Formats: sequence, structure tokens, C-alpha cells
Amino acid sequence: MSRKNPQMSDVPDHTHLPAVAEKSNDALLSHLPLTSVLDAMPDAVGVYDSAGRLVFANGVARRLLGTQQDPAFLNHPPRQRSHAVRLRASDGVPLAHDQSHVKRLLRGETITSEHPIELLFTNLHGRDHYVSITGAPIADAQGTLLGAIAISRDITEQRRRDLTQADLI
Repeated sequence: MSRKNPQMSDVPDHTHLPAVAEKSNDALLSHLPLTSVLDAMPDAVGVYDSAGRLVFANGVARRLLGTQQDPAFLNHPPRQRSHAVRLRASDGVPLAHDQSHVKRLLRGETITSEHPIELLFTNLHGRDHYVSITGAPIADAQGTLLGAIAISRDITEQRRRDLTQADLI
């Protein structure tokens, strides 16, 4: 039984499809349910206002922080949140509040996936977590800083594997 290769005429020709107008893209994006998208992400997402107050945390962020222990935690001032989770550099050295990822983002710094920040914190359940953080400031059309978005990936298991392998060497 031989298989016949499809003829070129059997392959759909997408070159003749009409181009989607930019206006249609704008309409689509304007109806995008942003919080639903952020909640569906597999990483922790936090959106901060220009004073560093947390205005949105997706489900992954809430679980990672352990907010079930203190539902009001997300409403605490930035310094109090950092202190409560013992935010520190990945080597365990305490992190000055002005060196936190949120402060850096609110100073206009973009933290890329090529150069993420790795931090260590203790969640409200008392468990240590290593996170790799990226993010960007959020500004309006005139360039006025409105806030920032931070995306945190839990790399705890990866760090534990790395430490275990280093111990074996």
C-alpha cells in the first residue's frame, strides 16, 4: 500500500486571505479580559500602583505567598509585605527595601528574562521559596509612571536540585 503525497493544489493557499485591519486588532485587544489572562498564567503575577501597593495578584501569586494564612496580606503596605515574607537575595542576605524588585520597577527599570532577579522569601506558611522575577514599569501615553507588573517563577525545586548536585561533587 503506497501513500500518495499531497498535490500542491491540496494544500490551502493562505496568501489570498484578507489582511486583518489594525482597527480589528485594537478592538480585539480592547475586549481582552486582562485579569482573566493574568489569572490563567502559570507564573505568579503582581500588578502594583505607583506607590508600590499591590492592586492585583493572580491565583498563583496568592498560593505562592500563602495568603490563605492572612487574607489581608495583599493590602499591607509594601515595606510591611517585604518584612512579613523576609524578602532576601537568593544567597539569603536580607534585601534592603529600596533594592526590592518592586522598587526597581517603580524607578523605571525593566527586568528581562535574560537578566531576571532571583530572590528568596518565606511565605506566610513558613516555607522558603526561590523565585526568578521579571517585570516592567507601566506608564501612560505621556510617559507618566502608573505602576509596574512583576512576574515571578517559582524555581525552588530547581535550586534544591542544583544545591544537591553541588553537594555531591
